[in-house]
Amino acid sequence: MKRTFTFLTTMGIALLFVLPLSAQKKQMSYYTEQFKDGKFIPKDTGIYTYDNNGRLATETTQNFDESKAAWVNYSKAEFFYNSNGDRDYYDWNLHDGTQWYPFLRYSYQYDQDKKLKTVYDLRYFNGNWRNNSKEEYVYTTDGKQDTVTNYNLDTLGNATPFYRSYYSYNAKGNVHTTIYELWNKTSSSWSLFQRYTYQYDSLDRERLLEIDLYMNSKWVKSYNYTYIYGSDGLLRQWVRFDHDPGRVIQIGHIIYEFDGPLSAKAIGQTPVNVFPNPATSNVTFTWEGAGNNTIEVFDITGKPVWVGNNIEGNSVTLNTTELTNGIYVYTLNNIANGTRGTGRLVINK
Repeated sequence: MKRTFTFLTTMGIALLFVLPLSAQKKQMSYYTEQFKDGKFIPKDTGIYTYDNNGRLATETTQNFDESKAAWVNYSKAEFFYNSNGDRDYYDWNLHDGTQWYPFLRYSYQYDQDKKLKTVYDLRYFNGNWRNNSKEEYVYTTDGKQDTVTNYNLDTLGNATPFYRSYYSYNAKGNVHTTIYELWNKTSSSWSLFQRYTYQYDSLDRERLLEIDLYMNSKWVKSYNYTYIYGSDGLLRQWVRFDHDPGRVIQIGHIIYEFDGPLSAKAIGQTPVNVFPNPATSNVTFTWEGAGNNTIEVFDITGKPVWVGNNIEGNSVTLNTTELTNGIYVYTLNNIANGTRGTGRLVINK
């Protein structure tokens, strides 16, 4: 199951970034941290609500204002459904510091097989919704998504190609690559722009999303997202690694129903001291508060390289001699009080 998570905007192109989520539990909120000045600080948070039929009803996001040390409203999406239960449209509202105001609407059309056919992007202007662009979906004979083409629309409804994406699949039918191309008005042809490459684990879960840019006639690594799953099989974290400057940039935490606090910003953040960092042969994690802690260390592909369970004290030492040089991510979870700590570990022997 995939659900729209947020927008990636590159060169004016709003690309939907989707996360693999569980069909058994509803995602209630998420919380993102940004690496800045040598530490992770709050970046943004989102909270979801659902209607009586279990369908996504709203997604409200807030950004962290460092100058005020406070969360401020940013966007609110409201989702509406047709009589068949399919998504009809959703409105994306922005906040001006005082109130919400309409900004964008996505309207959906389906074919006779109930597959998505066209998505219209409308913008709110002088009290009216106006067409801005549209996306047209084409499928393979076996029902897989083949291409998606985006067109800019003028005030008369005339369409001009803007960008398109096309897909390849692995032997299990999962998306392997998505390639984006931009329309060149001068040559009236498509030119390569961006490539998404997906990797999956042994349980067929999405593990790694690599994003490359096409520059100087070759693909150049830009950044990747690593997906980290909990012992319950649910996606619990994602990590963004930028190849330039070569470090972890963001870490996202996902909260499901029955996980405890519904507001991601209410998650307790446990400060963790990591020394030495960079580490050579050993590294020691120290934190405040003892009692049933779990520490996990992952490489940038999301593979767990060390797990420490049921740690009763407030420190633990990891022998790093078997780990290769590179960047790792650690997570500390205190089972008793629900607090979490996350950070970056560097191995440099």
